[in-house]
This record gives sequence, structure tokens and C-alpha cells, in this order.
Amino acid sequence: MANFCPQCGAPLTPTSKFCPQCGAKIAAAVLQETALNADARQEAATAHTAEEQAPVQQPVTETSKEESVSPHFTTPQSPQKPKNAEDYLQMLRADLTIEGRLNRKRYWVRTGLCIVLNIMAAIFMEIPAELPIFFGAILTIAVSIYQIMFTVRRAHDLGRSGWYLLWSIVPLVNIYIAIRISFIEGEKGPNRFGPDPLTTPGAW
Repeated sequence: MANFCPQCGAPLTPTSKFCPQCGAKIAAAVLQETALNADARQEAATAHTAEEQAPVQQPVTETSKEESVSPHFTTPQSPQKPKNAEDYLQMLRADLTIEGRLNRKRYWVRTGLCIVLNIMAAIFMEIPAELPIFFGAILTIAVSIYQIMFTVRRAHDLGRSGWYLLWSIVPLVNIYIAIRISFIEGEKGPNRFGPDPLTTPGAW
């Protein structure tokens, strides 16, 4: 609110020492009051502007708490089952590798399959004919390669590289290696060789 000249009533500015209308000298008290009023108006305007610019704080809900969880943490999910023949073929192709990990159950399933195939190969090789013997030899080689592949992946599940299996050529040590590969539970959660096989889909 502006101050006025005590003589003629003309409005005064905060720095006026004389009235611009009548030329009367303005007392120091009037000037001081004018300056104080100007400062008060400026502070009020600044506070009002700050309130308008302040962001509205949203209430914290359970949903927002869940969204604030680190994106690097993921809840383990059950592996999805293959839905059609193409999914099975893709998983079978992915099984012919030394990359990734293999848990105990899938290791034993594959070991049982290899035993059956080796028995079939032995039967073929007992037949006194060139073609069955040739087929039996090819089957034996293929089964051996496949067995090495999934055994390496089983070692990965234990946190070991494939070179760890070379200890199997050492007498007595090979028994310890066989027990670990066959019966010891793998590392929980992902390791340097891949995700936990219990949370990844597999054909069988």
C-alpha cells in the first residue's frame, strides 16, 4: 500500500524526499514506513511465487513402493513349458551346446537316455553286417559327444568350468567328481555361466 503526502495527499514513492505535487519535505518517518511497506510487499510476492512453483507431493502408496524397487531385482518365475513342436525343436537345438547350466534332474534324464542309446548301439554292433556296425559306431560317437556337452553344463551349474572334468582321468579323484556331478545341488540363482536352470524353460 502506497504512502501519501501529509500536505496534499499525493502518492509518494519509497525514495521520495519531497512531494512531487506540492514540494513539501517528507519526514524521515514517512520514508522509513514507505520502505518497510515496500519490503513487506516484495517478501509477500516472493513467498507466493515460491508456493506456486513448489511441486505437489504425491502420497506414497503401496504401488509406488513396489515400482521403486531396483530394476535389477527380478522375482524368479516358473519355467514355461513348450507349447508346440517348433518350441520343442528350438529347445532341443539349444540343448546341443556347452553353454549354460544343467540341474541334477535334467542331467539324470539325459544320462538315462544316453544309457539306452548306448545299449542300442551295442546291439547294432553285434549284428554281423557292415551297415548295422557302422550305424552302431556312429551312434556311439554321437552319444559320447552329447554326454560331454551336458556334463560340462552340469559342471557349470556347480560353478565350475568344463576343464574341471579333466580331473576324472585321475584315479580315485574321478569318484569324487562323479559324485559331485551326479548328486550335489547347483548354485542358487545366476552365476558366471548363466541363469539358474530351475527358472529357465527346458524341453525335458
